[in-house]
Amino acid sequence: MRAATIYVGTLPYLVPEDVCAKLPKVHVESVRLLWDGNFPTPQSSTYFYVRFNAGSEEERFLGDLPEISLIFRDGLHSDAWIKRKINENTWQTSDLKEGRSLFFEQTFSK
Repeated sequence: MRAATIYVGTLPYLVPEDVCAKLPKVHVESVRLLWDGNFPTPQSSTYFYVRFNAGSEEERFLGDLPEISLIFRDGLHSDAWIKRKINENTWQTSDLKEGRSLFFEQTFSK
């Protein structure tokens, strides 16, 4: 697997080869670009990230596919996270490259 380039507007941002090698099937229709809302554009923000669903149908758990976040700080790739649903109300976020768990997120409905 080679490194990939993501274009935000006309500016290129490199995703390293070691990260690309761990990316499962990308669901392009789910790609979102997010950044600090205090800035008018992602390029003017101190960080932005590209988030998308990934994986095969076999990886879908309780209706949801894993979610990948590629994080860029000060114009350079800094992190890659994968978020997986582990039960009805809990998601686990892990470092995509190292596989170590970063945090859990719980949601509760009334």
